[in-house]
Amino acid sequence: MVFFIDSVICGAAVGGGFSILENLFYLVLGQDAGLGTMLFRGLEVALVHIGCSAVVAAGLVLVVRQTERWRSRLGVKPFDVVMTILLLVAAVAAHVCHNHLHFNPVMQFVSVLAVMGGLLAWTYFYDVDMIHRWLDRGLDEQIQLFQSIRDGQLINTSTGAFLESVKASFPPLVYFDIICYVRLHAELSVTAKVRFLMRESGMLPPLGENERQQVLAKYREFKQMEKNMGASAMMTIAPVVKLHPADVNAFRNLISECSIT
Repeated sequence: MVFFIDSVICGAAVGGGFSILENLFYLVLGQDAGLGTMLFRGLEVALVHIGCSAVVAAGLVLVVRQTERWRSRLGVKPFDVVMTILLLVAAVAAHVCHNHLHFNPVMQFVSVLAVMGGLLAWTYFYDVDMIHRWLDRGLDEQIQLFQSIRDGQLINTSTGAFLESVKASFPPLVYFDIICYVRLHAELSVTAKVRFLMRESGMLPPLGENERQQVLAKYREFKQMEKNMGASAMMTIAPVVKLHPADVNAFRNLISECSIT
């Protein structure tokens, strides 16, 4: 999963399913509980379970994202670690407080609604901000990089300056592969993000046969260059060729779309 909304929906579904079974259990075996009590309890407790499960699921997605960033040698962001801990601790604390702090039922319901709504809103806006950073800043940088390579002006960019500084560390053929790899990465990333934006807006035209074959050929060349350059070259260019987890997922969607016959 790339987006928090997916995890929130799955977590809410799990929490809701558990709440239904729990409420049925109390309804059948709870001899002293009246129908009104069960209805109110069903609404409030369902909200707690749905909200807490959704928040925990969002926190676990953040754990997965940070693990993917670490595996991609992108580094773990301290703020995201703090955000993960806060989400997981807040969900547990909210459930514990609900179980042990009992007061006016109406006020308790309003408090639960406010806390769960606040946590989910915070999670949603945090994810929206991450998506905008990935699309806006990342897409602009990759378009500029691709244009500079196409126009022969790579040396005038920060990426070009970095690659020029490591040029002496590699044989000419390997360095040529590095330049081609950076170009293919920028081109495929731009294509994948543009297709993602069009898909999300509901305006995704089908790719023609020639376009699909061109994308697949470039992707095969891209993966072959990874093998040809070796681990040393890949680690060297990691600061300028950043494969974010969202980029990897966008790549997969693009290749899957092009592979459909």
